[in-house]
Amino acid sequence: MWDVASGELIRTFAGEVGEIAALALIDVDGTPVAASVDGSDNVLRLWDATTGQQLGDPLATEAGNGLTAGLLAGAPVLVSSDLRVWDLRTRSLIREIESIGDTVSNAVGVGDLGGVPIAVTGESLEDDDAIQVWDLSTGRPFGPHLVPDHLPDSMTIGRVGERVVLLAEQVDGADIWSLSPPS
Repeated sequence: MWDVASGELIRTFAGEVGEIAALALIDVDGTPVAASVDGSDNVLRLWDATTGQQLGDPLATEAGNGLTAGLLAGAPVLVSSDLRVWDLRTRSLIREIESIGDTVSNAVGVGDLGGVPIAVTGESLEDDDAIQVWDLSTGRPFGPHLVPDHLPDSMTIGRVGERVVLLAEQVDGADIWSLSPPS
């Protein structure tokens, strides 16, 4: 972990860690918690970001290579690109969402759309690639899928003005999609 202001390395996470495929960071009841997915075996681990120590046993021994953190009904959660949702307070799997496509990309993002907790994933469908918005509280698709030029390797949800938007990497740059209805 690096201090952004000074550029100094302040922490190395020790333990059974191979090549890291995905990282996320979120506050869990006052403790900064880092999550990592090992790229060689897809093991999902949690770390105390203050001490660098692993927090208990791995959450999963098979997780998607994409990972993001967010809030679901005020509770800190992790969402993996294979559409599994973990409650970080209880360290338990709370939802597995069935994909709409054949394969799911490593890209995943979480956010809130009009009070609905959402996740976005990239998926390969029979005829095209798709970005699907999911309602995390129900595990169901939230509206029709978006059709990008190619399956993004990274995505994030944010705000531009009053609009909730999705920023998705593309071959020659990035696409920004409005997830909010026009105001």
